[in-house]
Amino acid sequence: MSGWAIDLGTTNTGVARWHGETDRPRLLELPSICRKPGREEPLEAPRMVPSATHVMKGDDFWTRVGRWGLFQRNVFWGKQAAIGREALALNEGWRSPGFAPSFKGALGRAPHQTLARVRQETYSARDVARMFMRELFRIVAESTGERIRDLVITTPVESYDAYRAEL
Repeated sequence: MSGWAIDLGTTNTGVARWHGETDRPRLLELPSICRKPGREEPLEAPRMVPSATHVMKGDDFWTRVGRWGLFQRNVFWGKQAAIGREALALNEGWRSPGFAPSFKGALGRAPHQTLARVRQETYSARDVARMFMRELFRIVAESTGERIRDLVITTPVESYDAYRAEL
């Protein structure tokens, strides 16, 4: 069993995994969503995932079923949002109402604040954070073949209680 850590930043999110052989954590590279896959320049933050979310319409059967409460917590059926580099690419040139460039600030201050809208549905900071984390967990599971079970999430000191309650 691996230990995992997520640093959920305002601009970028990092996912690290503890490696027993080296006895050190290592940032996980998620090529489909990280900033610059395959690059090594530390100033470019290539393994970091932009903390951006693009809420999807979710018309297909599995996405609709995957949004139901019981399934939403236990399985990764369907795709509810595009995150990271994919979300930024979908909103290049024209910003969709379903796009939330960041949710972290609103999550600590006003978790019910609307950040995205798709058709007639509005999505709060809490909803967007849940979708971002769900998709991140789904992509990590696809990339590594392992579900995250043991997780540490960093929290900002000034909003520790509110942030902890939301995540």
